[in-house]
Amino acid sequence: MNFEQSILNIEPGNFKSVIELPYSKSYANRALAIASIVKGPFKIKNIATSSDVTTMIKILREIGLEIEVTKTTITVKNSFPECEKNSSEVVKLDTGDGGTTNRILLGVLSLGKNTYELNSTEKFKDRPNHEAFKVLKQLGVKCEGPAVDDRFWIRLTGPVKEPENIEVDCSDTTQFYTGFKILELVKNINFTAKNLNTSARYVDITRHLVEKVKSGSKEVEIPVDFSSASYPIVFGAVKNKVLIKNCLHIDQLQADSCVIDLINKIGGKVEISPNGLLITPSRLRPFDHDCSGCPDLVPSLVFLALNISGKSRLKNLSVLRHKESDRISEILKIIDTIGANGLYNEDRDELIIEGKFNINQSVDFDLPSDHRMIILASMLLRVGHMAGSVNNFSHVNKSYPEFFLHLQGE
Repeated sequence: MNFEQSILNIEPGNFKSVIELPYSKSYANRALAIASIVKGPFKIKNIATSSDVTTMIKILREIGLEIEVTKTTITVKNSFPECEKNSSEVVKLDTGDGGTTNRILLGVLSLGKNTYELNSTEKFKDRPNHEAFKVLKQLGVKCEGPAVDDRFWIRLTGPVKEPENIEVDCSDTTQFYTGFKILELVKNINFTAKNLNTSARYVDITRHLVEKVKSGSKEVEIPVDFSSASYPIVFGAVKNKVLIKNCLHIDQLQADSCVIDLINKIGGKVEISPNGLLITPSRLRPFDHDCSGCPDLVPSLVFLALNISGKSRLKNLSVLRHKESDRISEILKIIDTIGANGLYNEDRDELIIEGKFNINQSVDFDLPSDHRMIILASMLLRVGHMAGSVNNFSHVNKSYPEFFLHLQGE
């Protein structure tokens, strides 16, 4: 592989056979938000290195949190809003495009008295955010959205009041529920999730962490990120043996860990060994999978389906329209670019993929700045028979900074 400006050239080959994966950013940003509002010190072990997490740390420091970082542990020493410095000016925070950063921050910031403005990417402003405004108003927090030319996606001024019960609609995302649920640790409010049709396991992670801290714990250990793990798992299942050294147990709270059961059910071999999670390539059968509970797993399942002879079906994908890109459209473009067959039925909300594919000429992907689409296209080039390239490759730092080092093999 050769790095050249924003274009990355990729040759066919294997995934690196022995790797260590990043730890979960979903756990990390939840733990950081919790650590920032409870009385410190609060320790977080195995912190993720993704850009969403580093952005969260940067912002928490900007609002007054004292955070000590070592190689393996983060300690949050004080708490918000006690550390808040009064400001007569709007406090502007550059929050990037991460859902777990932008949305989970709302609960923390709503405790303060300053006016905070969250400046995200333009794409994030177009994602479903109306539930945040509704809940903030119920909490007595002043909030407003952007005009057309504004950089910010929300401006808010607290502090919260304490209504007894609030329902959070999770039809579009569970991340607002998470952002507000943590307030139960410091306020006499009960938050419940309604219309929990997708990503229910992320709600389980939030509830697990909140209950752990309610029981008196001031320490969280972050497990391996199974969204990231799904990439070497599916690659290893079809191409070459891979050992994930730092994955010594399967975290069932992470929805994307279901990829292990799926692969084993269709003839694969993924197992916990004494040395870590071991993936052995096998002859796999086509599959059907309901993706409502694991939307972030879809790119990995698309890769898997494209490498299995026969028709596979992925169901309940509509939420993918509202991610960092319209992932349904982008997946169809990727499938078309490699000359494979994929058909999405809007009415049935079902994607049918015909495997196997064969890249018989050089392919240069034109991709959005969406980490999961970049990873999918890159793995297809690596497992194919012809070289090609991807653009926007640095966006993998959002979730899996070491991805291209691992993809290059040995």
